[in-house]
Amino acid sequence: MRIFHKAEIPEPTPEPTPEPSPEPVKVDWGERSNKIVIVQQPQQENVKLHGYTQFVSIAENMKKTKWYFLSPQQDRAIAWDDETLQEQFPGLECTGGNWRTFEIWGIPEELGGWYVVCVYKDEDGKALPTDYVMITIRDDS
Repeated sequence: MRIFHKAEIPEPTPEPTPEPSPEPVKVDWGERSNKIVIVQQPQQENVKLHGYTQFVSIAENMKKTKWYFLSPQQDRAIAWDDETLQEQFPGLECTGGNWRTFEIWGIPEELGGWYVVCVYKDEDGKALPTDYVMITIRDDS
């Protein structure tokens, strides 16, 4: 039988403290415009699976309009006319993505929980996004 002296007893290896999960980086729309005035924010929509809906937003003193889909974590934006949109949401159709009325149809289940946002830009290229509107898919079965 071997007797260990205190100096020979190995110390237990401490469990490493896990690194905290980094917060997702929110989408940065660029420098904020103080010229644009949003007169009408888009409204929340509960949509039917594979159905149709539209979002309307009106702004003054803007030069450009563009609608985006924003991930649930708000860390990824996909423009309505981005070629990867069909890869992400097969069957989704969009029109009016550069106008005040944005229409979507063929809404897939995967789009539930995502947001729609309209981003306006002024003549200086500064941006002002609307409120983020969550897409909620209702079950009409």
